[in-house]
Amino acid sequence: LVITQDHGLGCLWTTFCKGSYLEAIARVKNKMPRYLLVGTFHESWEGYIKISEPFGVFGLHEHERIMYELEPDAIEINQFKERYDSLYRRNLNQNRAMFPEIDYKYWLSQYNWNDNPGVQGMINLMQNQGCISPNITSDNIENIIYLEIQKYLIDKNTSNLRNIFALIQTWGGMSARIHSPRIYNNWELLYTESNYLNFVHLVLNRGYAESFNYLQSDEGGIIGLGPSFIAKHICFWSGNGDRKNGLPILDNVIAKLIYAANQANQIDYGQFISDFESFSQSKNMKPSEVEMALFAFSRYYWATQNTATMLFRPHIDHNSKDYVHAYLIAERYLSNNN
Repeated sequence: LVITQDHGLGCLWTTFCKGSYLEAIARVKNKMPRYLLVGTFHESWEGYIKISEPFGVFGLHEHERIMYELEPDAIEINQFKERYDSLYRRNLNQNRAMFPEIDYKYWLSQYNWNDNPGVQGMINLMQNQGCISPNITSDNIENIIYLEIQKYLIDKNTSNLRNIFALIQTWGGMSARIHSPRIYNNWELLYTESNYLNFVHLVLNRGYAESFNYLQSDEGGIIGLGPSFIAKHICFWSGNGDRKNGLPILDNVIAKLIYAANQANQIDYGQFISDFESFSQSKNMKPSEVEMALFAFSRYYWATQNTATMLFRPHIDHNSKDYVHAYLIAERYLSNNN
């Protein structure tokens, strides 16, 4: 129990109630009391519910008090952290995989990449630059990638690799808007075509980690192609064009959710694949399905730039599905990156 009161102190007002340093310290230290006893003229801390009417006569000015209790979901957070405190401490400053125990089947059902506004924006840009067909839409781009890769697997026509590359870059969204047209328009320069062909050969021969590292190396790198987009290309090629049967995508969102790392390039790709394969088996799901579920969960809770922070979307509250785990992800990530 903590008793809070805002004090005048000879007109030098200070606060111990809502928004106070005391509340901030309790949150940072994760020492939220079960109960608060608050003066009737003051506000309770966030996350507490009123459990009594005003009662008693307290203090010099004989004010009544109201009892508040930590909301049930917040209590669950505290109890969860107490149970797993040693696990979190052990992993706090290490990029080890920690998968939240969210409802993966539910979040997978919420996954829809096609309604991502960044995809439509990238389609418009690439069409305006003459990099992809004007017939491409957010609804058909995945299927067209599948058909083009299937065609390549049959005829091995390397001249089509440029178009497949452009389609996957477009599907990946607006974060590649600067480099994608440049790479497409300079495809035959700087060994881009041969490097991508070598990369595809590695993926098709199940050299997944080798292919990832190759496109980041001085020997095989494509200027402007970062780890998040390399992983997208591996995803489609490893699934023979089918995104859902391909390997999961390691990007900055997944790096933050699972590894409390700030960027994908901090994570060993081979270890990432191993982590997802192991965890997905425990859920009787494909690794890509786990990744898609995590993406849907993340998109529900955060705008991309706020992923894994306490800056949840406006509609989020303590009653939101799997809120406890979103809170814990944010706490671990912020602790690891401050």
